[in-house]
Amino acid sequence: MAQNPLRLKDSSDFKQRLESSLDPSFPYHCSLDVQALYTSCDMRLATTTAITSFEQNPGVLPSNLTSTTLGTLITFCLDNSYLEFNGCFYSQDEGGTMGSPLIVELEDLNFTMEHPSTDGSLPFLDVYIHPDKSTSVYRKPTHTHLYTKYSSCTTNSSKNSVIRSLTRRAYNLCSPQHLDSELQTVRHICLLNGFPPQRITSIMEEVRRRFLNPPRRQTPNRQTPNYSLSISLPYHPSLSKPLKKILGQHDSKVTHSSSTTLRNLLTKTKTTPPPDLTPHTIYEISCLDCTSTYNGQTYRPLIHRMKEHEHCHRLNNAYDETLDKVKSAPAHHSLTTGHRIAWNDINILKSLPSRAYLDLTEKAAIHIRNPSMNRTDSAPKCSSLWNPILPKIAATLKPTPSDITSST
Repeated sequence: MAQNPLRLKDSSDFKQRLESSLDPSFPYHCSLDVQALYTSCDMRLATTTAITSFEQNPGVLPSNLTSTTLGTLITFCLDNSYLEFNGCFYSQDEGGTMGSPLIVELEDLNFTMEHPSTDGSLPFLDVYIHPDKSTSVYRKPTHTHLYTKYSSCTTNSSKNSVIRSLTRRAYNLCSPQHLDSELQTVRHICLLNGFPPQRITSIMEEVRRRFLNPPRRQTPNRQTPNYSLSISLPYHPSLSKPLKKILGQHDSKVTHSSSTTLRNLLTKTKTTPPPDLTPHTIYEISCLDCTSTYNGQTYRPLIHRMKEHEHCHRLNNAYDETLDKVKSAPAHHSLTTGHRIAWNDINILKSLPSRAYLDLTEKAAIHIRNPSMNRTDSAPKCSSLWNPILPKIAATLKPTPSDITSST
């Protein structure tokens, strides 16, 4: 299939270039693919082009705005694009910022145009457009038909979703004359991956009924249970289902995650953030004038939560009289006793992999370590089912310096 470079600026330019680039022997449809994103564009050239365009068409500008002033403003915006990574700020010197409305107006995008083959057919993402403009599912020649095996150690819902998603795609993308062929292909693929024929037939029939007979009106949203604790456990073929049922009776929501793999152990695609930027942490704040301590949790970077504590202390705003609630226990302790808080000696007790473990770990910290600044009723409400393991969780809490420096 022929591919021609195409540079587009506006709709009129698009139409003109499109019509001039098409071979009259081909049908009119084509496929466009972007060559370069904004981050690799020459913004200096784009700015110069924009200023020249405004100089040639001064009527498009407000009377109080000249092309020179507009160019200065554009250059200022482009020269002040910053990003934060690992606690350091960087200036973006090349290309433009993704998502910026200014970049969209300034820069042309480079596309490649893909013409149909000699018979008029054209693949476009998952869709194959036939010469008669009918559509079917497109698969690359290198497609292996490999999906989640039925013998895989995963939940039944994950296995069923393979059949359901492939069947739904067939109904959504295929024209009537190509539907039966695609459904037979889906059945063949599922059989290759070890799915029982009866299950394949049952799920495909369910999708067919829903697609051909959609509900006339939306069913009211089911009221989902409000669990006090959410926990993620590795999936086990014989234990997960009864364990989920038992924990559900104790106000705990269970989701399943994949177990540790060699890829997880041997690869590391992200850098470890510094301690003060670490999210999902249990932290400890101490008093310099007594033995009182405070244990808390935050799902955000720790330094952001510390700034909130310091803000409450600095503005004498640790207690909300309207809600009758303490907003910051360390700040409230200092303001009511006159003691000094060790804002430069904040410790991280534990960094957790996700937000789901915060409530249970904080409850263990408060009930077992008994920090005096905390109120007993301030601990997260978790099922009493977890009480026997709270000491074990608390034993894993080890104070580590966070390297946070106070701004007060």
